[in-house]
Amino acid sequence: MYTSRWKRWLFQFITADVLKMQIAIWLIVIELFAAVGGFMWLEGYSLIDALYMTVITISTVGYGEVAPLSDAGKIFTSVLIVVNIGVFTYTATAFTYWIVQGALFHKMWKRDMERRIQKLQDHVIVVGYGRFGREVAQHLREMDIPFVVVEKDPEVVEELKRDPMMLFVEGDATSDEVLRMAGIEQAKAFITAVHDDTTNLYGVLSARHINQKLNIISRAQDNKSAEKLRLAGASHVVLPMKIGGFYMAALVTRPDAVEFLSVLAKEPHAEITFEEYHYDELPEPFRDKSIRDLNFRNRTGVNIIAVRMPDGTFVVNPSPDTPIVAGSSIIVIGTKEQIERMLELIPKVK
Repeated sequence: MYTSRWKRWLFQFITADVLKMQIAIWLIVIELFAAVGGFMWLEGYSLIDALYMTVITISTVGYGEVAPLSDAGKIFTSVLIVVNIGVFTYTATAFTYWIVQGALFHKMWKRDMERRIQKLQDHVIVVGYGRFGREVAQHLREMDIPFVVVEKDPEVVEELKRDPMMLFVEGDATSDEVLRMAGIEQAKAFITAVHDDTTNLYGVLSARHINQKLNIISRAQDNKSAEKLRLAGASHVVLPMKIGGFYMAALVTRPDAVEFLSVLAKEPHAEITFEEYHYDELPEPFRDKSIRDLNFRNRTGVNIIAVRMPDGTFVVNPSPDTPIVAGSSIIVIGTKEQIERMLELIPKVK
């Protein structure tokens, strides 16, 4: 029993630390240079003759020598043959392991993944693929928004690998290198959905340090953590426990209103949905106009239910005379067909 355990440990050690193709290649290169140099020095061969003798010796072809070998040359050739047996055995074993264990295909797959991520523009980075992160990823996928998952748990990473459409980076999101691998500099949003507030805090700090314009959304467990996350650079902080408690309590007093909000939250499959437009997303003819002049209701059927003013305040159920000025945003609501007509009138830039 102890012998078998020792063998398993030895095999794991060898495959993990020793059987590397880089080492095999370097051994072959060193052997070639040493053999060519030895033949030139001991036998006075030219470079071509020394290279020829090296090739026929290490390949065991068996052609005749360029010239009769001296005693020193014979000893050198014998040592070269013995050493070559070890180099060949190691190289063959490493190459077999590389193929059998999938290392070759894994490298090809990993490089393809890296190229696909680096080509992304205005994507979303989702940190953590737990229950919360899965929901975020699922909604982003339904809305056809490109995203990259950052996950450090090996078991979760193996699960991500089974999804051919999933783009992900294995590593710690608090590392600048990992964030750059996820395309943080080209991303438009960063969502950290880890249950640990400390990890979220360091992730927000790292993301904000690299990309000052990034829209950072963080999960938090309590109000104290939420305040620290905002100070660290989070644009928005979500408290799932607080939202869940409010939702359950509101079902007692305002069940129909809560159910209506739940319908909106199921977008894009809900019959009723909403859309948001920032002033900069509106074409020039729609800027600096009043809601009456925009006439979105007659044009598409949607209603403007709120306007966010440049100072961050909301005007709910705004009057027709409310102007859409620089720095403001409008929130419209309607059926799927009405929203689609709105998107045809003013295509949404993703």
